[in-house]
Amino acid sequence: MGFYIQRVSTRRAKRTIDTLSGEEIFPQTVSKIAKELDEKVEKFLNRPIEFVNAGYYKVRDEIAGRYKTQTLLIVVGARKTDNREILGMKLAKSEREGFWLEEFEGLKKQGLRGVKLVISDGHKGIGVAVKKAFLGSSWQMCHVHFVRDVMKKVPKKRWK
Repeated sequence: MGFYIQRVSTRRAKRTIDTLSGEEIFPQTVSKIAKELDEKVEKFLNRPIEFVNAGYYKVRDEIAGRYKTQTLLIVVGARKTDNREILGMKLAKSEREGFWLEEFEGLKKQGLRGVKLVISDGHKGIGVAVKKAFLGSSWQMCHVHFVRDVMKKVPKKRWK
């Protein structure tokens, strides 16, 4: 699976497996394994969703030999049975309306329906995207982020 995730070529994967196992495997075996993984990934990405929550985390991404801070969107689904599972992850370079519309359309293709309310921090464009993607729904800022935004405008001597 590590080869698959890192997009290692079939030839290179075969050479590594041969070296590590001390046995020679056929290139067709590596291709068969990759095909089975493709099917599992496709099934995983296209399963139905009943509820979605997204969180943001700062990650380091080494591009062209340097580090820069990016945001990792992790989408978590909750079933009616209260089981939660990670539905997907994506590095986000922007939080604009177009990014959110694309994400919401992908979630709708996976079966997300009946969204009435989306609560998040003040992501740029999310409110507009929510209204476009889920007609009749509303967006509201979460309580914690609302308080933080208010506190930015209140002088420190008046915080109490």
